[in-house]
Amino acid sequence: MAAPQEFGTGILARVTKQTYWMLALTACLALAVAVPCGVSIFLDRDASNIPLFAVMVWACAPGVSAAFFTCQQRTRDLDDSPFAAFFYGLRRNTVGALVLSAPVVGLGGLTAFNAAFGATAGIPTGFVWAGVGITIVSLVWLSHALHIHSQFAFRWRDVARLGLYYVTATPRVSLGALSLWVFSLGIVYLTSDGVLLLLGGVVSFLLWRNALPLLADVRARFIA
Repeated sequence: MAAPQEFGTGILARVTKQTYWMLALTACLALAVAVPCGVSIFLDRDASNIPLFAVMVWACAPGVSAAFFTCQQRTRDLDDSPFAAFFYGLRRNTVGALVLSAPVVGLGGLTAFNAAFGATAGIPTGFVWAGVGITIVSLVWLSHALHIHSQFAFRWRDVARLGLYYVTATPRVSLGALSLWVFSLGIVYLTSDGVLLLLGGVVSFLLWRNALPLLADVRARFIA
């Protein structure tokens, strides 16, 4: 006869744990980005507010990094508290996430500003499109860099180099990350920040799942 399952190991229990964990991750992420998202909701969607929107996006980077850290912790300890893991990751990764994301957010803000006022200022269209292309590559690089920084204790410049290397070394991961970030930006543009907050845990989890081959390669090649 088959041995009876222990209490808490059945399918229903696992589904319940996973649902609770996802809701907890969403709540933690929403709390971490509540101030910048709350400010951005009250800003008019006008091109003159692009610098302010850029600052608000920059302030969200530590929360995203902490969400990636929490997703990884979930694989190490299924019963670990998502709240404890998230806020530990937030303390651990905040400075690095802000440093890594600052140039990308600045570049994105400058590109958006050029796109909005380029015709008036006489900026060539080709220059604007070149900025868009560089911003897209930079966004993929930032996604990889945040994953690496969230999981490993490398120096910031080494994280930057590895992130740039994996943009081309893992094309499927890069394409998946770009698709998910475009999806997230599309939600904000078509609806509001609040809708993305409700999906924050799911999007973070999907970004982390997409980056697993990259993280495995880093662990195999660069961790003694």
